[in-house]
Amino acid sequence: MKPRPIVLALLLALPLCAGAAGRPTSSHDQAVLELFNVMGLERNAVVGATAMIDAQIQSNPAIEPYRGVMVEWATKFLKWDEMLPEMTAIYKETFNEQEIREMTAFYRTPTGRKVLETLPEVMQRSASVGVSLAQKHQAELETMVAKRRKELEAASR
Repeated sequence: MKPRPIVLALLLALPLCAGAAGRPTSSHDQAVLELFNVMGLERNAVVGATAMIDAQIQSNPAIEPYRGVMVEWATKFLKWDEMLPEMTAIYKETFNEQEIREMTAFYRTPTGRKVLETLPEVMQRSASVGVSLAQKHQAELETMVAKRRKELEAASR
């Protein structure tokens, strides 16, 4: 089992699956925390991590026996209170306060609520499409990699 792709997938998914807590120090911080709260990130932490683990298992069924361990690891070590300062900084660097407030307003609408409720499943299903397509063309990738390996070997002589 190669845990690195699993860990990377979990870490990439955390903005979608983490929760809100902490001590805001500015109105921009407060707006970000309000957005996190409206998005219900803390409630969805384990669900999001589990979805990413399941997507990894779908692409590599050999790791299925380790699913429980991976979920336990994610639950134990991917704590939002440790991530909140950096996550807040990321959102503040990416979105100004007005944009954060507009996103918060959107997520309070019926359509915004539907996005929040369905996005994890949509993302998992979308990831499955990519995995299936990649598996379908795996032989072509192997051929291309072998060709490039030969080119590199020839160039190094």
